[in-house]
Amino acid sequence: MESLSYVLGHDSDELNRLTEQHLMIKPFTNKLIHDSGLLDSRRVLEVGCGFGDVTLMLHDLLDQTSSITAVDREQKAVVAASTRLKEMGVSNVNFLHAEPSCIEFEEQFDAVFGRYVLLFQPDAGAWLRRLAMHVRPGGLMVFHEPDLQSLRSFPVVPSYEKCSHWVVQTFDRAGTPVVMVDKMHKAFIDAGLDEPQMRLQTFIGGVKTSESWINALCELANSMSDSIEKYGYATADDLAMPRLYERIIQEMKERKSVVIGRTEVGAWCRL
Repeated sequence: MESLSYVLGHDSDELNRLTEQHLMIKPFTNKLIHDSGLLDSRRVLEVGCGFGDVTLMLHDLLDQTSSITAVDREQKAVVAASTRLKEMGVSNVNFLHAEPSCIEFEEQFDAVFGRYVLLFQPDAGAWLRRLAMHVRPGGLMVFHEPDLQSLRSFPVVPSYEKCSHWVVQTFDRAGTPVVMVDKMHKAFIDAGLDEPQMRLQTFIGGVKTSESWINALCELANSMSDSIEKYGYATADDLAMPRLYERIIQEMKERKSVVIGRTEVGAWCRL
């Protein structure tokens, strides 16, 4: 099954950005894992493992007799994640390079977990339906996705609004939806699953309390710079770090502004 265009790449800078992003959104992922009941699982399938940040988190949270199978369709990501966890002495994770919805397993899993993967699926319902075949009756389907429709500032911070616009428009141009609240719910229903339980959390604050989110937004725009420039939304000078970050911070200070950032959305159900 084809996936939507991934405009972020898998080079070392992007892998570092993903690790920094993980630290920012880890509390929400952690709460989602606990709230969903996933910690009772013995066999977990993680789809879209990337650099292994969630894989390592699951390893640390689950009982040490549990096993994790981590799958990603990008070979560079799988190699990087496998090497990283092996160097850390993690032994109960099996990494696979494959399209998660197409691979076959001899045994079913107690749970499937994915973070930031549904937004890249052209038919998320069909994708979930195929993944559900890997889960035993009574098992869990748990997903954590971003939603960028909340991005705004007040009083308006021009550079923040522009940067947000560049990111959202580029994702849209690449065919990657960034409004995931309704898509997640619809995907579960379209897959023939029960209506999911859902949670959301949004970043909000002034200069001191939103620095990590503002930096994350600027780094995201920087990772997407080739596509942003290709589509004509901004120039390399517009996107240059750290000037972009510094402009946003300065404008926030001048206007005494508050920014609202990305919303983290979680959904889960039992089969």
